[in-house]
Amino acid sequence: MLDLNLIQKIFTVLLAATPISLFVSIYLPKFFSSYNNKLAEIRTIFTTVSGSLTKAPIEVKSLLFDRFKAKFNRNSNTFLLIDRSTQKEMNMDKKDLQKDPSLFLLAQCATLCRYEKTRHLEEVTINFLKSCAINIKSITDDHEIISQSQVPKDQRFSSIIAINKKSKEIFAFNKGHARVILDNCTRVFIDGKKIDITPQIRHKIKKHIDKLVKNGEKVLGFAYRALPLKRLDHYSEQFTEKDLVLIGIIGLVETLNTELIPTIEALKNHGVKIFVLSGIKENKAIAVAEQLKVINPQHFESITGKMLEEIPDSKLEKILLGKEKDYIFPELETANRERIINFFIQKNQPFININKDSEYSFADVLENAQKAKTLQKDYKTIQYHAISLKIAEVILVAMALILQAPLPLTITTILCLDILINILNELSLKTDKNLSDKVENKSSLILKSISSGIIISLIYLWSLLRFGWFPGETFGDYTTGHLTSIMIVFTILALKQIIGAHQLTKGDQHLFARTSKNYYLSLTTVIIVLCLYFLTNYSFLKNSIDFDFLSKFDWQIVFFCTFLIVSIEEISKFLKRKKEHVQIIPTSI
Repeated sequence: MLDLNLIQKIFTVLLAATPISLFVSIYLPKFFSSYNNKLAEIRTIFTTVSGSLTKAPIEVKSLLFDRFKAKFNRNSNTFLLIDRSTQKEMNMDKKDLQKDPSLFLLAQCATLCRYEKTRHLEEVTINFLKSCAINIKSITDDHEIISQSQVPKDQRFSSIIAINKKSKEIFAFNKGHARVILDNCTRVFIDGKKIDITPQIRHKIKKHIDKLVKNGEKVLGFAYRALPLKRLDHYSEQFTEKDLVLIGIIGLVETLNTELIPTIEALKNHGVKIFVLSGIKENKAIAVAEQLKVINPQHFESITGKMLEEIPDSKLEKILLGKEKDYIFPELETANRERIINFFIQKNQPFININKDSEYSFADVLENAQKAKTLQKDYKTIQYHAISLKIAEVILVAMALILQAPLPLTITTILCLDILINILNELSLKTDKNLSDKVENKSSLILKSISSGIIISLIYLWSLLRFGWFPGETFGDYTTGHLTSIMIVFTILALKQIIGAHQLTKGDQHLFARTSKNYYLSLTTVIIVLCLYFLTNYSFLKNSIDFDFLSKFDWQIVFFCTFLIVSIEEISKFLKRKKEHVQIIPTSI
């Protein structure tokens, strides 16, 4: 037959050692929180450039024409004009550009030389020219297209032959990648004249093109060639696409999503690695990643698709899982991208892809990471608060079992301490934003908890002795003397946890130091004290949960013991502050 008394003692010991309040304070906020745990665990983000790091629409950012370089700002009618020969700068209105012969030639080329593959870029260029008050419709009406080259997919420029209906002049207009256009030009249009392109001039133009490319701009070149007035039946490419006159260069750029910068920096501070996986050119990918703080410009590496194919899996693992530097992967083929993603799938590493079609954004990942951190923050300190009570309770129960004394705690008192005292205190502690900076030393906490447990155990034994109990003798459970002793222990532990919660908010400062106030904890303290008052003063509770009244003398014992425990904590803090003060005082030689 089962011994109910033995089962009760075993259950009491287990309950005394189980930090119920800690489990509740950890998991209860998670239950009510709306954060996405999978997003909160993300430590790797793969992102493209277009549609994620940049946003529509594409805009004209730079313009090289004649002797000038122009820089434009979105939604502004003015621009910065720089004379490349003198470096003189001036602010001008876009409409002033309509008077420049170079820009008018460029407008003719952009309007007439159209190509389906780059239609979206052409629309941006045409809209820009319209903002400069250039009459695009007039250009279309004044010209007739004689022929248009059939451009292969791999060719990086296109050309058309057009005749001016009024003057009967025939021109070949060429548009395409600035470097390719420049290679086919022998002259450049400056000050209304066609100037031969010397090696020095060609070198300078190439440097300007490279600079625009490095800044992440899509660079288009525009050129033309005057053809004989006699209209031909056929115009060969050799005839129309060589010996060209360079008109100008336009740099187009997708609008950088600069609003992402704080989010990206915060994600990196959370330990999230961001990899750019893109098929765009390396220079553009680097430029975008640098400007949006995705990579550290002083400590990163760019690995193109071709380079990736030469990297073995062992080295790729170090690259993807390493923390030493930032990486971007431009000019990727589909197979390259799948190789990187499959690596994380095989290693069971959480990651997320963010692109223009993604369900989640950078902000979603950050928001959930911050929510998870807020919930996990301060667990260590709250854990100390919960475990300090459990250490004292275990010492109390162990002492009673060793001396064969009645148990100093009942199931009811243990549950009241956990649910009424600790859970309320610990949930209030979680609202303290600075609590994570006030975690004390683990060994110090254990020593203080053990000393508290010993002091309370001695008080409990003394209380039993005064009611006639002697070690080794049978003493009736739940007699008046036993219940009073239990009540003394319960009240001391309750006050110890209440004051201990306030001590934790003070860090190394003394209990009455003026630090940031935790109003939730103050309100919780008032509620708990009122509950203690009802538990120790109303008979209907005494009869229902085996609580007893405390006499004036009993309260004196409670306050003395609580004062002793709190004093040990305060003396420990004082000695710690004094030690730290001595360490920072410079010693004289």
